[in-house]
Order: sequence, then C-alpha cells, then structure tokens
Amino acid sequence: RVYLTKPGWSPTSELGWDDLELIQTVTDPPQQGSPGTDGGHYYWDLALPSGRSGDALIFMQWVRSDSQENFFSCSDVVFDGGNGEVTGIRGSGSTPENPDPTDPTDPTDPPTHTGSCMAVYSVENSWSGGFQGSVEVMNHGTEPLNGWAVQWKPGSGTTL
Repeated sequence: RVYLTKPGWSPTSELGWDDLELIQTVTDPPQQGSPGTDGGHYYWDLALPSGRSGDALIFMQWVRSDSQENFFSCSDVVFDGGNGEVTGIRGSGSTPENPDPTDPTDPTDPPTHTGSCMAVYSVENSWSGGFQGSVEVMNHGTEPLNGWAVQWKPGSGTTL
C-alpha cells in the first residue's frame, strides 16, 4: 500500500491517518532475481498525482505474502507543482539549487576492504538540480556481520 499526505498537510504538524490518502495498492508485484539474494527485489511503477506542489510525505506499507510480517517506510518529498514529479527533500519548499550531480569521488583515505561486506552506489534518478541515489550493502559471507559502516564522500559541488 502506498499513501500520500493530502493537499494542505503541514510537515510541522503531527501526522495522523486522516492526513493520508491511499494512492496505490499492489498485490504480487513483479520481481527481479530471487528475493533474499544479491540483487533480488520486487518492483512496480507508481504514477504520482499531478498538480501537487510543496511538501508531502509518502508512506509505504509492505506485508509479506507468506506471513503477517509488515514493513514500513516514510519519504519526505517536495512536489514540483504540476508534473507529478518529486523535486527535492522536505523543508526546502522549492526546487533545490544544487548544480547538476557529479559522480562521487573516492575518499582520500579509502577504508581497507576486509571480509565479505561491500557497498555499491548508483544514481537511480536525476533531474536539473538534484538526483536520487541508492546504496546497496551486501554481505557475501555465510556469517552475520556486526559493527559495519558505509562511508561516502559526495562529489564536488554536491550538497546533502
């Protein structure tokens, strides 16, 4: 289930169920690879409402089909005012004034890679003045890893 805050919602107020409208329900979405493996995931397209502007919140609920286990996520977003596109993060109130995204630079002192944990970075979407990135952390070993961290240095001119 995908919910979006109703027009007029203020990010400075407490969020309640009455502030949300259901914009999509997906049952058995397509999958890429095998879930539970590197690169395995479910996906689907979502058309965001056109004519929206300003701050909003996207709330998602995913329920496993083989159990009643629930997962939730919230995304603070800014709509562009007409094309159903998200153009920034909550709080900016307008399109970010960042330069075009650049490729991330390597850290000056890259951490040594030990064990079987690694991270991969990719640009999922980009637009004039910003981009959406994704970091996938993977454990290629057979044992759980504790105390790991991902370090990333944005490219020149990139702000978060």
